[in-house]
Amino acid sequence: MVDEARQFFDQTFFSGQTVTPELASTGTGLVARAVQHCGIRDWIVSDVPAPSFVEQPDRAV
Repeated sequence: MVDEARQFFDQTFFSGQTVTPELASTGTGLVARAVQHCGIRDWIVSDVPAPSFVEQPDRAV
């Protein structure tokens, strides 16, 4: 579920296409189900790679 929601964001909201109310509603529903499925903490810090639009911190040590 988390993978599906993140993929939806990556493909829909940041693809350059117009975001219709229907797409926004679908995205909202996917996130709600993902959070219900795995919990808010796991949604935020999951091991699933973040979508390409999320800036990654520099982890160089």
